[in-house]
Amino acid sequence: MNSPDTCLLTELIESHLADNQRTELVTHFAGCDRCTSQLALALKLREQGEAQQSAASSTTAT
Repeated sequence: MNSPDTCLLTELIESHLADNQRTELVTHFAGCDRCTSQLALALKLREQGEAQQSAASSTTAT
């Protein structure tokens, strides 16, 4: 398998992949440090975005 593109990473993170696609990607990540690093970064950025949205929502609610 080639390294997944950004769209495929996003679909994985958002749980929009079929089980066989997810399994194929997870297997690929197990042997590919570059992709594992990209996935970790994407997850971290998503968490930060969610935290910022949550903070902004709680600020405007008060």
